[in-house]
Amino acid sequence: DQRFSSSALSLQHRLCSIVDSSIAHGLAHWLTSAGQWEDVRRIRELSDTSVDNTWLWLLNAHKGPVLAESDFTTAVRLRLGAAGPDEPIICANCVFGPTGAHALLCACGPSTAGHNHLRDTIHSFAIAVDPSATLEVPGLIPSHPALRPADIFTSAASRRQAALDVGVVSPDAQGAGDDCVEAMHERKLRRYAPHMRELERAGIDYVPLVWGAYGRAHPRATTFTRLLAHRIAR
Repeated sequence: DQRFSSSALSLQHRLCSIVDSSIAHGLAHWLTSAGQWEDVRRIRELSDTSVDNTWLWLLNAHKGPVLAESDFTTAVRLRLGAAGPDEPIICANCVFGPTGAHALLCACGPSTAGHNHLRDTIHSFAIAVDPSATLEVPGLIPSHPALRPADIFTSAASRRQAALDVGVVSPDAQGAGDDCVEAMHERKLRRYAPHMRELERAGIDYVPLVWGAYGRAHPRATTFTRLLAHRIAR
């Protein structure tokens, strides 16, 4: 009976979720007791419901996009906290430890490249709704023309033009606090607070879109991407 099968699968899913939650709670408690704070922060980030884990199971190139083998291995090692050397080593004036979290802080060139790749991916979806969506538009704040609040300038997700300011932050970064994406979101808002009226007079909304280095999205970023997806679907 199909109804019985569906009910049994639903019950199995709920039971597995309870077991997984119990294991995750025990792991977090053990890591906290051991003072392994990088691991504590990583587990907390990865456990958030906004983190998309589907890429882990996309392994067949004949059925859709997959990560390159080397990228997949690195990404899995980062998630497991095993992407660094067995013993901590000195990197410039800081320490590169076994978790690999340090690489998300100290690799400035690759970090910029990663930010730009995320920006370009969002832009590629935005132009499906708004063909005029543009990258890195200068002069949006006439009183301070050197400022560039828009990584992407588009009306793809609202009736007004929006300056989308993309950010990626590590939970281990200085000033990340207990919630790294909220801390960066507030930091971006504070930076442009003196210029908000000027942007509003020009009919421009300033919208920070922030993700954590392990994939956790700020609620504003989640809302934006869902709205954009709905508009593309229509």
